[in-house]
Amino acid sequence: SYSVAPAGTKDVVYTINKFRNPLTVLSTVSIEQRLGSRSSVSLNYLSSPGRRLWTLKNVNLTDPTTFRTYTILNSAGNTAGSYTTYLWLARSSTAYGRVYEVANQGLSSYNALVARFDLRLGQDLLVNGSYTFSHAIDNVGGPWAIPNVPLSMEPGKTNLDRGNANFDQRHRLVLAWFWRSNPSGGASNLAQHFLKGWEHSGTFVAASALPATPLVLVNGQQFSGINLLYTTSLNGSGGWARFPLQGPNTLRGEAGYTANVRLARTIRVTDKASAKLIFEVYNLLNSRFATGINTVAYTAAGSVLRPVAGLGAANSAAPARSAQAALRIDF
Repeated sequence: SYSVAPAGTKDVVYTINKFRNPLTVLSTVSIEQRLGSRSSVSLNYLSSPGRRLWTLKNVNLTDPTTFRTYTILNSAGNTAGSYTTYLWLARSSTAYGRVYEVANQGLSSYNALVARFDLRLGQDLLVNGSYTFSHAIDNVGGPWAIPNVPLSMEPGKTNLDRGNANFDQRHRLVLAWFWRSNPSGGASNLAQHFLKGWEHSGTFVAASALPATPLVLVNGQQFSGINLLYTTSLNGSGGWARFPLQGPNTLRGEAGYTANVRLARTIRVTDKASAKLIFEVYNLLNSRFATGINTVAYTAAGSVLRPVAGLGAANSAAPARSAQAALRIDF
């Protein structure tokens, strides 16, 4: 029963008195040029700052007074640097575990330039595309402690976590097309029979990789005579265990591209019924780009940080090429 849980195992979550929902304001400035009656190009600037994003602080931590230094090794086992931090060693109340105060200290910004074109060739072919160059920054990129509310590296110091956002994709190109066969009136009845009703569409997407944050895997207590309160982070606070000498989301994986196509034909059966044959191929080019990478940069043991081989290497890939066929009947 929760009521008889051992002391120090109960966690509490509450919001500040003036807790608010997050707020974003989207601003767009566009310039468009028509190219005849069927086509256009445009250039757009988008800005979307975020305010009052949800953050939290474990207020059941006593203020730190002790600090220690970690030794950082390179891949050859030689000393390459050091990191000094305060250590959280005790709780203010031993009756509870974590006491999270949820507040509105999160900030974000998103700025993008988008170039777009729309092209219509005759009555049968539509082509459009866009290229986006953007940058997203925030201070709420840590793992969630509770749904939608992230941890920070140090309690209450969200400014230390300001950096690239989790969705910071700098470059993205999207092309799409749609073609419908429409035989001219001069075509023979046989040609009209075989060519009419066909549709072809597809998309092509090429984008730079989403970022990831280098982490430190902490193994047990680190310093003789000192017991970290939580052995999941270097400072003992139980917060975000990212490598402190690099900012959030400084790792970049592999850029990727994919193409999907669709071929369909509608066959009129009666005046009120028709059948549609559909054939679709996903990842036509069988591009197996990385969708996940190794993020553990160091392991911490005995106050020494040792680099982990394979940082940034792929650990998952996009699905292989696949196809499906379908029959749709409308009546």
